[in-house]
Amino acid sequence: MKFLFTLAALLGMATTVNYAQWNHVSEVNGAIYLSDGTELLTRFAYHEKTQALSRKDRLTMEVFTTFHVDSFLFYDPALNWQRRFKKLEYQQQEQFFEVVAPGRLEILRLKLPYNAPERIMTNELDRQALNYRYFVYQDGELSTLNGYNIKRLKTTHPQLWEKAKRYRREHDFSFYKLPDKMQIIEQINHLFSDEGLVQVAADRKPN
Repeated sequence: MKFLFTLAALLGMATTVNYAQWNHVSEVNGAIYLSDGTELLTRFAYHEKTQALSRKDRLTMEVFTTFHVDSFLFYDPALNWQRRFKKLEYQQQEQFFEVVAPGRLEILRLKLPYNAPERIMTNELDRQALNYRYFVYQDGELSTLNGYNIKRLKTTHPQLWEKAKRYRREHDFSFYKLPDKMQIIEQINHLFSDEGLVQVAADRKPN
């Protein structure tokens, strides 16, 4: 299941700071896409709580924030997962959202500024669920996963809605449990993809 595996002080300005302040964050290899269109293929560290990226030389560190960066990606060896982030506005502030599952109904997540107490987390799945807030991004509109109403498909895509209901029944999923809801949304994305392939095939059919 894909979803198991998304600096106020800087004021949006690139700066140089003492690397020892953030030396607990591991560097990764990845790509950073700047707002001016520049692509940086580089080693960097992503400080998820503070929404900042840094890359260092021997003595100093260069820092990038949402002011400079549109998106970035890197391979995370701890999760064995290539992580992708994109900049979106949320609550009148630009933030980096992690893309958990792409598609017409894109599932994103945002790191919470605090971690849940270790005593209530029994495994890594709990940690991934409790330390993030999850969202659905559709047609330029960002909604919390809790608040997203899957049933809107009933009017916009009635055929897909019937297939999604059948998928939910077959797997005994609930529209109101977050893990189940994410699985249903991923299935809906597959259905959208299938629908697109069928349309492409129809368009190419000779007269």
